[in-house]
Amino acid sequence: MATPDREWDPDESLTSLQSTLEEMLIRLEEVESVMIATKQSTSHAKENIDAILSKKDQIYKMCKKIDDLEYFIDIVENNLSALTKQVETAEKELGISDNRIASLLKNVLFRTKSTQKEEQQGTNQPFVPIEVFRTEDFFKNSENQ
Repeated sequence: MATPDREWDPDESLTSLQSTLEEMLIRLEEVESVMIATKQSTSHAKENIDAILSKKDQIYKMCKKIDDLEYFIDIVENNLSALTKQVETAEKELGISDNRIASLLKNVLFRTKSTQKEEQQGTNQPFVPIEVFRTEDFFKNSENQ
C-alpha cells in the first residue's frame, strides 16, 4: 500500500492478494471436507432410519407380546395371592403352624373327640377353589408366531 513516504509496490500487493487467496482456498477445502463428511453421515443415518422403519412391524408385534406377557403375569400374581390366602386360611382352620409336618401329624394322630364332633357338625365352611387362569388361553397362538 502506498503511504506518503513509500510508493505503491505492485509486487507487495500481489503477494498480499496471493496469500489471501491461498487462505481462502484452504478454508474452502476445509468447508468441502466438512460437507463431504456431513453427506456421508447423513447417508449412514438415512440407511439406519430405513432399517429401523423396515423393522417397525416386528417391533410393534414384540411390544404387543410384552404387553400380553405383563397382563399374564398380573393375572398369575393375583391367582397366586388368592391361593396363598386360601392356604393360610386352611392352615389356620386346621391348626397347622410353621412346623407343618409336626402339626399335621399331631392333628391326624392325636385328634380329640371334640375336634371330630366339630368336623361332623360342619362348623368349617366347605372348600371352594378359586377360578384359576388357563395357560392355553394366553399361549394358544404362540406356536404360530
